[in-house]
Amino acid sequence: MAHITLEMALRSKFLIENPRSKTPTFGELLKLDAKNKWIEDERFPSLLAKEKQHAWDMKNFKAAHVHDFQEQPEMTCIEPNETDIKEALAKLDLVTGVTSTANKLRNNLAHGATTLHPHSISILKTVSEVINQLFEGL
Repeated sequence: MAHITLEMALRSKFLIENPRSKTPTFGELLKLDAKNKWIEDERFPSLLAKEKQHAWDMKNFKAAHVHDFQEQPEMTCIEPNETDIKEALAKLDLVTGVTSTANKLRNNLAHGATTLHPHSISILKTVSEVINQLFEGL
């Protein structure tokens, strides 16, 4: 259901900007979405927690890799700084994830699939954030 709602929102956004044009397919709308930067990673509120966790993981995995646990059995974890978080965000790339998979997931679920996606709640959250970005300022 979330993917159908996303398709409807993208169609509406397209028609607002191109009122006399034929509406593209969902897959084409997703490509336009990425090309026109209708959505951007920096504008996903839920991504902040993910990027902070990813930055924390990366910083501490690197520190653990060089830490001598024989010499010093305990290691203090290091909080990521803003630069670490921005680098982590660049690696997550949620926009590409959404624009490259939403069409396939929608088709799979819409055509009688027996698949139940284990991350349905996060998909609903992500789709709601995409729709909010599409109509920001209207």
